[in-house]
Amino acid sequence: MISEASKPTLLGLIEYACAHNNYDYLMVYGIIVRPDILRKEKVIIKYKGAESNCINNPETIKTCLKELFQIG
Repeated sequence: MISEASKPTLLGLIEYACAHNNYDYLMVYGIIVRPDILRKEKVIIKYKGAESNCINNPETIKTCLKELFQIG
């Protein structure tokens, strides 16, 4: 999991990535956000072998990521 000291940095990175709709920045933490090929309205979020789905909307993705890492 992410250390407490890293959470403010990760939160800033999540907000930046969602604001610019570019989730490649999150790969620094091993987080992959990719469109779901079968369901265009969703994205797949992968982190350390775990996988979850989220609606493909920057605000919703931000909320999903904050809940995943228990920040914000």
